[in-house]
Amino acid sequence: MAAVISAGLAQGYFDLAENYEAGARANRADPTPFRKQVTASRSLSGAATLEFAENIKAFLAKDKEPNVVLACEFPTGIMAEPPGIRKVAKGMLMQDSEKELIESAMLQRGVLMAMSRMLGAPDDAAKTLELFKAGEPTVARGTFLYGTAKALYDLSALYGPQKLDLPNRLQMLCQEALDVLKTAPETKETKALTNRIQASLKKSKPIT
Repeated sequence: MAAVISAGLAQGYFDLAENYEAGARANRADPTPFRKQVTASRSLSGAATLEFAENIKAFLAKDKEPNVVLACEFPTGIMAEPPGIRKVAKGMLMQDSEKELIESAMLQRGVLMAMSRMLGAPDDAAKTLELFKAGEPTVARGTFLYGTAKALYDLSALYGPQKLDLPNRLQMLCQEALDVLKTAPETKETKALTNRIQASLKKSKPIT
């Protein structure tokens, strides 16, 4: 569960930063407040991403069961982006109280999306909720590992040249995603994701 939460927070802050970056481009008269939010959100996303990576390492080392049980309740939040985030992306300055509400909604959305992905129901909150109706949801280990690897790979974009530009961390996350996939049953989806990750590693600049 700690892995799911940290993955969700990382994705929530990542998406928040993307929208503030769009806002900085849209508001040419006063982009500074938006750029500050981009920097802060990416820093928080990075911290949560590294925590996620550590949580997954711990999980792989300790849990070998064929099924994964998520001991939690259905997370708060909705899949749709909050209306306020569209204003941010258009370059509209928000009051602090509204910014806090937007951030909270984006983080809740991130956790719900991470939960849905790792339960094998990406972008489907209704299906995810259905899995909780009988109690703590259980998912096949392979499904959970695929969702985990996909999350690690997606979050590696945070360290790309147009964002934090930390190629060593990008490569570390990609390699960890590959390590996760090696422990999962091979499927058409895992093979396709493996190929995408390997292609990203080849494109990333060498670590000096």
